[in-house]
Amino acid sequence: MNDPCQDCIKWQHYFKKPFANRALFEYNDAMRAYMKQYKFLGDYRLRNVFNRLIVSELKAMRCPIVVIPVNESTFQERGFNQVLGLCEGVQPVNCLRTRQGKKRKPPIRKESIAEA
Repeated sequence: MNDPCQDCIKWQHYFKKPFANRALFEYNDAMRAYMKQYKFLGDYRLRNVFNRLIVSELKAMRCPIVVIPVNESTFQERGFNQVLGLCEGVQPVNCLRTRQGKKRKPPIRKESIAEA
């Protein structure tokens, strides 16, 4: 898996500054099923499947970890912040907050990348 993924190729096109992105897992059918069960069906116990590996990798990076917060309605729906669950054991930097208001529909991929 040394070739850049399609997202990395797009990011390199939109952002001229160097960046590094390394996936810990392949996003295949099994991972899609896991994420559906964990995030959308709220099976919080599943955080333990990958937590130890994720925490180990994050600590090895030795850099600040910023977790994108979920808005209040998403938190109420799920009952937890799925990213905080997966990286439980790492102290993130809390420098972001959500905006109040309606839940916005997800932007198209190009807009999401441009907003980053």
